[in-house]
Amino acid sequence: MYIAEEAALPDAGDSASLDQALADLEGKYFGAGNASLTGPGTISVAFQSGVHAGETMTLEAIPNAANNQIARWECDGLDPKYLPAACRP
Repeated sequence: MYIAEEAALPDAGDSASLDQALADLEGKYFGAGNASLTGPGTISVAFQSGVHAGETMTLEAIPNAANNQIARWECDGLDPKYLPAACRP
């Protein structure tokens, strides 16, 4: 919704509610405080447990030509076979 309203991808500090939602996010292999915006449309997740403990995955939103929707995601930091399906070619 942010990109549609602002015609830009959010960066850290652009949206307090988004920053807080990411800070509160927890997963099976990472705890609260380990997901954050690290650049425009870029989310970083630092893994705390499991096979990826100590590694960080980044997910970068790539906007469409009109800059009002996310067209695709590019991900890095893990072996490609472990990246989310949305990041694989």
